[in-house]
Amino acid sequence: MIKIIREILGNKLRCEINLKIGSKIIANFFLQACSIGFSLITAIILARTLGVAEYGTYAYVMAIISILVVPTTLGLPNLIIRLFAGYRVNSEWSLMNGLLRRTNQLVIIISIVMIAFSGLACWRLIVTKSSLFYTFLIALILLPVFALNSIRSAVLTGLNKTVISQIPGSFVQPFTFILFISLFYFLGFNLNSSWAMVFQDIASIVSLIVGTFMLVRHLPSQFKASQPKYDTLKWTKSALPLFIVGGMMLINNRIDIIMLGIMKGATEVGIYQVVTRGAQLVSIPLLVVSVVISPIFSELYVKKRMEQLQNIVTRSAQAIAILSFPFFIVFVLFGASILYRVFGSNYVAGSTALAILSFGQYCNAFAGSVGMLLNMTGHEVDSAKGVTIAAITNIILNLILIPKWSITGAAIATSISMILWNVILSIWVYKRIKIIPTSLGNIGTIFTKDS
Repeated sequence: MIKIIREILGNKLRCEINLKIGSKIIANFFLQACSIGFSLITAIILARTLGVAEYGTYAYVMAIISILVVPTTLGLPNLIIRLFAGYRVNSEWSLMNGLLRRTNQLVIIISIVMIAFSGLACWRLIVTKSSLFYTFLIALILLPVFALNSIRSAVLTGLNKTVISQIPGSFVQPFTFILFISLFYFLGFNLNSSWAMVFQDIASIVSLIVGTFMLVRHLPSQFKASQPKYDTLKWTKSALPLFIVGGMMLINNRIDIIMLGIMKGATEVGIYQVVTRGAQLVSIPLLVVSVVISPIFSELYVKKRMEQLQNIVTRSAQAIAILSFPFFIVFVLFGASILYRVFGSNYVAGSTALAILSFGQYCNAFAGSVGMLLNMTGHEVDSAKGVTIAAITNIILNLILIPKWSITGAAIATSISMILWNVILSIWVYKRIKIIPTSLGNIGTIFTKDS
């Protein structure tokens, strides 16, 4: 595997970048493999023990919480990744210190406000003493925890500690969650969506504590010795489009579940959640590679090393396309059988939706890290426009297709919007920085050695 990844990345980058990225991609691959394994185990346990309806309630609430986290973080995690890379290169430790402090202050204040308003809305809009009511109230604890976890991860990523940044979220949190729900189940207690959310709270808090310890340990000595310097107005202007990007991307990823829950109910959400979890495996290589190379995008762009930037963009996109293809084929050809054997007969109805979403995810992987490339090179406004167009398209298509075709309609709407988003952003990447972002850039170089 090491040989294949290094061959894909190429020799032109040599030891300066190639070995660095190759080793980090391998480490991230195994870390993400553990995370995926934990996620699948969690999904299987919850799907089989909660039942379709209760699992649907849990998934529905988690989708809502994911949306609410967006205004809580205000796009600051992506801003931190981009600016920390530049601050690190230019040794601007005081600005780095100030940005982290200001971010934590904002996140804590906004989290408190969001919990208050969300709790009030829950009290007024959801039937009290229902499973959905209690599950949602319990889940509100996750707002500040998720937000602070995302900030912690972004700081470590911006400091080029990409592997370390993933450990709390990819390993600690899912392992703790599985441990608690497994003990609860095997001790003979009745597991429902509310108890599952309690254990999600506990696991996420443990992840935050471990992540904070790791962050403090890996902050540079120059950072710790510096006095904070603030550039709040500039940060706010930069964060706003990133906030829109993050929000619209999350809407693209979650609006189908929320709209399906509103129009069809918890049972359909339970089936669809299993299907989306499966389809997301197709884009795992995109996630793994993007986490590693995002600060490298920013660093090369700041140094104006555009030839190397094109090289790494092309080769990483080719690697993503190759590694994603087996997942895509398996889910298209054997989706129904996998759903039946792994999750049970109640979930086989989602096989068509699984094939459709897998196709959409493969198109997403084939396009490469287009959104991250725009964000890391200072063109977050273009990224925001593209994602907004896709999100609006997704909402409209879901309104039209869900009433007619239920989970299959949701899958079609989400896949179309995902493809549209990648096409738009790919065009803007080339217009803005003259980089071909997809795996078709410099075609033919993937299996050739550089002289």
